[in-house]
Amino acid sequence: MTKWLGIDVGGANLKVADGDQFAKSTPFELWRQPDRLADAIATLLKDAPQVDFLAATMTGELADCYETKSAGVRHITECLSQANAGRRLAVYCIDGEFRKPEQVMETPLLAAASNWHALARHAARQLPGGTGVVVDVGSTTSDIIPVVQGAVATTSSTDTDRLLAGELVYSGAERTPLCAIVRELPYRGHICPVSAELFATTLDVYRVLGTVSETSRGTADGRSTSVEHCVDRLARQICADRQSFTLADAVEASHYVKQTQLEAISRAINKVAIGLTPGHVPAVVSGSGEALARDALSLAGVADKVVSLSAYYGVQHSHCAAAAAVACLAGRS
Repeated sequence: MTKWLGIDVGGANLKVADGDQFAKSTPFELWRQPDRLADAIATLLKDAPQVDFLAATMTGELADCYETKSAGVRHITECLSQANAGRRLAVYCIDGEFRKPEQVMETPLLAAASNWHALARHAARQLPGGTGVVVDVGSTTSDIIPVVQGAVATTSSTDTDRLLAGELVYSGAERTPLCAIVRELPYRGHICPVSAELFATTLDVYRVLGTVSETSRGTADGRSTSVEHCVDRLARQICADRQSFTLADAVEASHYVKQTQLEAISRAINKVAIGLTPGHVPAVVSGSGEALARDALSLAGVADKVVSLSAYYGVQHSHCAAAAAVACLAGRS
């Protein structure tokens, strides 16, 4: 079998994996520095296994540094070609086919937001009978993908389609602003409206709740992800500060945010699962928010078995699941 390396070019992260032993994710704010994308990809590829073939997928074309998604796909494809160092490059498309860069330039929308489709095809191998749902919760979004007999079972072809169908929830485990999830927070026996400002994100919530360790990920104010700084950011969400908002206040607020987020994701899971076979279905969970995906499935009550990609392949593989997926799919094609 030909060995491929997979890369997933997102708007906030670059992920690379070989579907076997290697997986790595690095933050990259594409919307801030699109001119540095090729260099960032090249740097990431230097740390990866040396192979002759590169399979790519993307979601970064939605970044608002691009006037259109077509322009984004073309720019990302150009950068992949520049950074590729002579490897054969194939880009995964929404119809399940891999295309050459020059073909992608002609029909760019086929390559737009294609990573969820590759992930579902890859993860379906872990579903008993090949039918169920794949729930991937990443740093920014949650994908709920129906699979029937090993095939992606949706008519959605764009992210707008998927939002309408409940198959995409724009809520994740790190980058989602709190004011996009809740309109109020509990505070010392009261319910306080939140400010509509990017003061805190879900990364602050899950750091305070102790479900993620301190990282170098970007924060709303640019400061560290220490619990102290997370509490500061959560305080500002209700226009308070550390003199009037304690760790106990932050924990209470964080539980409220988590529950609200879980309810939104679980509603989407129910909406998607209802179109599958009657009764409970198996599910596969993946992504940096895999624990959140599992909790949402539990709340939805639709899964009779939950398979964890991190348990099956390893944590880094799960975090870079779409990159691993295109590497494996290309190797089998």
